[in-house]
Amino acid sequence: MKIKKVLIFTLISMLCFSYISAAVSVGMTVGDEGFKNFYFSIGEFYKVPEKEVIIVKERGIPDEELPIVFFLAKRANVSYWQIIKWRVHNRWTWMKIAAKLRLGPEVFYVPVDATVSGGIYERIYSYYQQPKHKWVKIKLTDEEIMHCVNLHFISNYYGYKPIEVIKMRHAGRNFIVINNDIRINKTKEMKVKYRMQGKRGKF
Repeated sequence: MKIKKVLIFTLISMLCFSYISAAVSVGMTVGDEGFKNFYFSIGEFYKVPEKEVIIVKERGIPDEELPIVFFLAKRANVSYWQIIKWRVHNRWTWMKIAAKLRLGPEVFYVPVDATVSGGIYERIYSYYQQPKHKWVKIKLTDEEIMHCVNLHFISNYYGYKPIEVIKMRHAGRNFIVINNDIRINKTKEMKVKYRMQGKRGKF
């Protein structure tokens, strides 16, 4: 009888844990549609076909690093295939690739109109608090560059304040989820706007 009770208790505990885990993950992950939206947004912002974005991913570039490839290619006016070669085949850091393209740390800086506190962004912005002539000595990690470029991409593409994107990232959402959430919100806003315009047009 005791064993039966223990088994029942264990089963209930496992079900509760699964439910809690699922609840916590809501808003933190996306399905295939979220990834498609991310690739589409990158392609539209950097003016490259969506299929090219997917091909770059298939060459070995992680999803959240895809914007870096097109960002550097656009800034340095070079083929993104060359950047892929350095990154995937030569295994260079993003900082080394930027240096090769003669792009300094200042290229990754995204101005913000509020104090940034907590998380990786607080560390990043602490580097840029020093005088600009010292920025040349800044050495960003691959993760820091990924956060800078995605911040630049998403805030500029959607017209969002960088600090709002930073808050979303600090809340635990990755950039694929952030892009998807903002896209959904923007779509809802546009529908409401058109609906209101339609109502005004009837009078």
